[in-house]
Amino acid sequence: MRKIISLLSAMLFAVSAMPFSALPVTAEEESAEADHNCGMNLTWEYDAESYTLTISGAGLMQSWIQAKDVPWYSIAGEIEKIVLPENLMQIGQNAFCGCSALKEININEVVENSHNALDK
Repeated sequence: MRKIISLLSAMLFAVSAMPFSALPVTAEEESAEADHNCGMNLTWEYDAESYTLTISGAGLMQSWIQAKDVPWYSIAGEIEKIVLPENLMQIGQNAFCGCSALKEININEVVENSHNALDK
């Protein structure tokens, strides 16, 4: 009887520790679960209802060698508006690759004058 209880306990533990990553994830859920840092003092949020990516904070945005490494890459094709903070000093390389639906973005003067602001 102890062996059966031990075996059942082990099976229950194994099942409870299994990730449920096979379940479909919506853009909102991915945004909520993802690491929201995109620079030392910058964070991001995505509003799926307004298709708006908002970057908050100040300083330099992180750069990404590959576009697929950008935290919002999986929803990039949905983004219609990007809101950047006034204190943003540099946009990271590949940050907005894949934002094919983009209709609106305001870039402050400091970023516009940065030689690395809009790396290709």
